[in-house]
Amino acid sequence: MKKSRVISVLLTLVFLVSAISASSVSAATPDAASGQTKTITISGKKIEVDSTVSAKELSYLTPDIMSDYDPEGVVVSVSQTITPMSGDVPTPTTRSTIQLSTISASKMTVTAVCERIVDKGSSYDEFKFSSWATWASKPYITMTDKLALSWSGGFSLYSSTCIIWNSGPVSPGSSYGVRSDVVPSAGVAYDIPLEPIGVGDIGYNYKTKIIAYVYNTNATGTANLVAKYAHATVLPGISVSLSGAPTISFSGTYDESVPAYCAWTY
Repeated sequence: MKKSRVISVLLTLVFLVSAISASSVSAATPDAASGQTKTITISGKKIEVDSTVSAKELSYLTPDIMSDYDPEGVVVSVSQTITPMSGDVPTPTTRSTIQLSTISASKMTVTAVCERIVDKGSSYDEFKFSSWATWASKPYITMTDKLALSWSGGFSLYSSTCIIWNSGPVSPGSSYGVRSDVVPSAGVAYDIPLEPIGVGDIGYNYKTKIIAYVYNTNATGTANLVAKYAHATVLPGISVSLSGAPTISFSGTYDESVPAYCAWTY
């Protein structure tokens, strides 16, 4: 009788531990898998991801990225790079101070995400490309940078936009980048006008993002996406060349981020 009670207590403890373990990891593991996709929750948002997307890739979807990311399809690839940029220079007291521009105290982060847009009634393969460039410190003089995307796979661009976030004690908010270059079957680039530090510290840019929607006729194959940022250090500005290799080539005087690459099969 005592032996039965001991076994019963042990079994109860096993069930309790199992329940606690399952509860504690449910927020960090897929809710359910369906075929080749799984649904997970990151920073309070549910996203559907391809089963080939690794835990390392998903770790790049930080709270900062998720704060302005609205998934629309199945995430098939995520990439991120971190690049040391210009060294710091003394903060000027006026906007007219002429000197090298610095964008980050230590690093720039470039993140790229590729999503497959699921549309059962479409005769096309549709994808959404998103790329973020984030930096840490205040630009000191007015410069115009570039953020660019390029892709392979014969996809055609049908829509794109670029948002720039600014911060500071006065009027933080967002504005739009200006599309400067486009090769419909290969890539798109935007001018990123930096807001400098000035008298009264009116604010400064700290993050920008490109969203691009592309398509091609139903087919199968592999494709790549590359995202890259160029930060101007002296005037004049930066020019860019895009090709579907995919390749992004900048010219001018600038600091360049390490490119973020995505790869997927469709």
